[in-house]
Amino acid sequence: MRNLVAGAVLFTFFLVFHQNARAQALRAGAAKVDITPGPDVPLSGPVGGGGKATKVHDPLFARAMAIQSGETRVVLCVCDITMMASDLHDRIREKVYQATGLPRPHLLVSTTHTHRAPRAVELELGVAHRRYRESLVDRVSTAVIAALENLEPALIGWASIEKPEHCRNRRWLMKPGSLGPNPFGERTDKAAMYGGPGKNGIRVCGPVDPEMFVVSAQRPDGSQIALFANFSIHYGAGGGGVSADYFGHFARAVETALESPGDQPMVAMMSNGTSGDIAPGGKPDVLGRKLAESAVELVSHIDHHDSLRLVARESELPIKVRRPGEEKIARAKSVLAGTWKKPAHKWKDKFARSALWLSKYPESLSVRLQVIRLGDLAIASSPCEVYAETGLAIKDASPFDATFNVSLANGYNGYLPTPAQHALGGYTTWPAVSSCLEIDAEPKIRRELIRLLKLSEKH
Repeated sequence: MRNLVAGAVLFTFFLVFHQNARAQALRAGAAKVDITPGPDVPLSGPVGGGGKATKVHDPLFARAMAIQSGETRVVLCVCDITMMASDLHDRIREKVYQATGLPRPHLLVSTTHTHRAPRAVELELGVAHRRYRESLVDRVSTAVIAALENLEPALIGWASIEKPEHCRNRRWLMKPGSLGPNPFGERTDKAAMYGGPGKNGIRVCGPVDPEMFVVSAQRPDGSQIALFANFSIHYGAGGGGVSADYFGHFARAVETALESPGDQPMVAMMSNGTSGDIAPGGKPDVLGRKLAESAVELVSHIDHHDSLRLVARESELPIKVRRPGEEKIARAKSVLAGTWKKPAHKWKDKFARSALWLSKYPESLSVRLQVIRLGDLAIASSPCEVYAETGLAIKDASPFDATFNVSLANGYNGYLPTPAQHALGGYTTWPAVSSCLEIDAEPKIRRELIRLLKLSEKH
């Protein structure tokens, strides 16, 4: 009788163990949806860009990768546009939640920051631009929902590689007196974009983060479901016409190299890391292809796992806005009226318009910060254009074996210079829609992301 009881207990143990193992089995799915604008949509932005989307060099997409472990699901989505406002992200999250039940903090939607795409923020650019912004809610939601609907048994792995030849810091400390006035007529800048030894440059103002990460999702038979990459360099080229830049070239090259027969096509995407002060080395098509070759090679050496812990943490941090005072507002109005004749930077008109937009902002913004854990890998994201030194500091303080950062995620709050970088001045620090947060925003955001990483490690 005792043996029968022992056998029953042992059988029950194995049954529970087997059911738990099945519950924790990994699944992954992917999808992409075309988000290319129509020819009447303007490409103008807070500072750069211009013209309309009359010529399409290559299409834009919203690409999504969903991962499920047990009952927990997360989705990583990358959109080939310059930026997307927080209200659109909120509506995408709500639409996905209503359709799938995915908790809102479990969805990370970022933008690549290609400068040859619309800026999906409110810029008073007319009906066509407004309609395009509205269309993104349905298009991006469709990609995310489809990725969740495509979930299938999967193995997940990750790896990284250093690619320093493809990135350089674009901010230079300049020789005293070598810089002209900024758009506000002030001569306070000590740093400039794209300086160099032959352009009165003394030294670069910061480091680079050359680490490229790859998260790979494969079927048990080894065929590829999706690939999510991350690299910390800015867009590759400006100019006319619509293009996903090197991010698009990367995705297409990887999809071609790793495509396998089946009902669901393989989906590849590259997110923007901490690239606020980093410029690319190489033309977009060459850069995208070379990074794709490295990613495909990495995949062949990745140890894929059949289980991992998924955790999503999120918080909203109130950050003050550097709204223009009465003097800057009066100056902006004078510039746009053509009555302000003092010397200023060639972008004085653009920054005058931006100052007037910024004057309508609230006194503070709620900045959404998010951490997603994939086993021993952590992803920290913010809605800012983060400098490399901040990204490196977050990596160093993270309790995880590996961490990477995604910028321009779940909203858009402009550049995030450190207080020391603010003191040097230059384009990425000038108060505008493109750099609107308080001077002490960076240490506050960095501390909060590190706190979320530590909480995720304990979960």
